[in-house]
Amino acid sequence: MWYSYYKEKIDKFIFNNKNYIITSLITFLIFVILYIFKSNIYIYNILSIVFVLIINLFSIKIFSTSKILLWFGKNVFWIYILQRIPMIILFNKINIYLYFIISFIITIGLTIILEKISKNLLKKLIK
Repeated sequence: MWYSYYKEKIDKFIFNNKNYIITSLITFLIFVILYIFKSNIYIYNILSIVFVLIINLFSIKIFSTSKILLWFGKNVFWIYILQRIPMIILFNKINIYLYFIISFIITIGLTIILEKISKNLLKKLIK
């Protein structure tokens, strides 16, 4: 919410190349320091947030044209929600590697199906 409120100012600051490099270095140093001293759950939570900031800073400058990554980005909600279904059904029933592969395939299949259903429903609602 904080970022959304100050988005224009933050983006203007970060997209300046000099500020981007400084911000990235400071964020990375904070990450390294927190990683070294991760002694309790609170520091671990802050470490997780800083890691997400690093990924976001990286993705600001490095644009991906991969169709696969773009598809995953557009469907991240469905993937996040649907991944639990095969994981719950297959838990402790098969080899761990097979478990991961089958869960991944089922999740992608469910995502494709629900993506198509939701697009069709949206088209019908708009008409």
